[in-house]
Parts: sequence; C-alpha cells; structure tokens
Amino acid sequence: MKKILIIILTLAFINTKGQVPPPGSHKVNTDIDEFVGTWISTSGFDTITIILQKQVFHYPPPLSWDEDMLVGWHKYVKNGIIVENDLQNVGTIFTGSYSQASLFGTTLSPHKVYFTTFRDLSLNKTCDLRFSITTKNIPHPTAIWILSNPRGARSGLRGPSGLFTFPKNMVFIKQ
Repeated sequence: MKKILIIILTLAFINTKGQVPPPGSHKVNTDIDEFVGTWISTSGFDTITIILQKQVFHYPPPLSWDEDMLVGWHKYVKNGIIVENDLQNVGTIFTGSYSQASLFGTTLSPHKVYFTTFRDLSLNKTCDLRFSITTKNIPHPTAIWILSNPRGARSGLRGPSGLFTFPKNMVFIKQ
C-alpha cells in the first residue's frame, strides 16, 4: 500500500511539474478571447456591467514566465442607485500584488472561466466566480454567472461568509 501511494504521489508531481512552462516562456490562451468585452445583466431596475480584458500576467522568480489571463472591472446599479463601481479603473494592469481590477481568472474550458478573484467591494471580501458562455449567438452571446464563497483558506476573505452584495446567479449578454 505504501509503495502504491509513493507511485501515485510521484506521478502526480511529475504531471504537475510538466504543466509549468520554462522560465522566459509565454503560455498563450486563445480560449480567453471570446470572453473579452462588455457583458451586461439586467433585472428590473438592477444592472450589472462587467468589462473583461485579456492581459499578460508575469509570474515572478523563480517561475519567471508569462500567461494570458482575464482581468475585469464591474459596476452594480440597484434600483437606480450605484452600489459598486470600479469601471474608472478599466485598463489598469494586473500585477498580482496590487491591482485596481475586481476580477482575475482564466479559462477552465473553451466556454468556461473561473475567476479566483472577484472582489465584492461593499463587503470587502473576495469571492469565487464561474462565468460560462451558454450560447454563441452572434452578435450577442449569453453567459451564466455563478458566485460563491472561496473554497479553503484564502487571504483577502475578510467579509461575512455566505453574504454577497450581488445576486449569486445571473444571465449576462455580451454587448
């Protein structure tokens, strides 16, 4: 049993190690491209706008490689009143240690993005967000938003668990 466990752990390590690009390389992700743009969800008098951009994220030494990531900003208007808005920061470069972006993530599959960082500014907390394109109807693709608390321990989660400023499930249309 002990030998089997050692073999499994060794294979897992080799597999994980094989996925890390060599220093100085750039991991290109063209699946991100269909998410780039402005997405809007409207329900009654409530509107949420998110703007997503593709940016190159640089991993510091000892990794020292680049990867295409999705970075975004949002505006939430509830009953005609602005609840949250960081759209004034659109285009700022995500550096990892400090950013004025409220969304940061990458694709799980060609039509699904996982944002490991979605900042709920009102509650001062970080949430997980899954954003999946459900139809590619041109010119207005549709996507589903599913918001949740992060799994496991994570720094930056300071707000109340289980509470969100935003609806947990929404439908967005690309503009």
